[in-house]
Amino acid sequence: MIGRNLASLLLVLSVAGCAATNAPRPGRLPAAARSPSLPAADQISVAELTAQITALAPTVNPSEARRVAVCAHNTVHQLKIDYAMVGPPLFQNFLINVGIKNRGFCYQWATDLMSELDALNVKTIKLHWGVAHRGGLREHNCVVVTATRQAFAQGLVLDGWRYGGRLYFGPVATDRYPWKEEFWDWRHHR
Repeated sequence: MIGRNLASLLLVLSVAGCAATNAPRPGRLPAAARSPSLPAADQISVAELTAQITALAPTVNPSEARRVAVCAHNTVHQLKIDYAMVGPPLFQNFLINVGIKNRGFCYQWATDLMSELDALNVKTIKLHWGVAHRGGLREHNCVVVTATRQAFAQGLVLDGWRYGGRLYFGPVATDRYPWKEEFWDWRHHR
């Protein structure tokens, strides 16, 4: 009986991925001060993301698309270090919920990524906050990029949490999460 209750508690704690916390944001170097070098696999991923962002619309500046792709990859790589990610993301959530870790919930990945991307001050690309399963235990948050004046559903998901520090990106329309645009001021939750 106790074993079953403990297992149930651990399950609930581990899936509460985006529960609010007042944990401090780790100290980070400004984007310009970080090393631009990425592993070869990330360089390929940067090129692929750049191409996908550029393909969103003819109005997207390819230079801005590359800056966004590089920044997203560098930021997610740095957050993996800052959050001291261990194991799969749900295990990290469990460690945060029991007080062993301070940060690494999906909304924190999205907030910190949004902050870095917003600092790029791009003009032909728009940043959006995406949420799936709002208010439930399976709630998940991400950044979505679109061309300026393009519908949210036509954008690309940028998600550092999903693979525990390896950037996931792909179309909103075909992603496994049912993303909705959230008009949430992420700046107050950093």
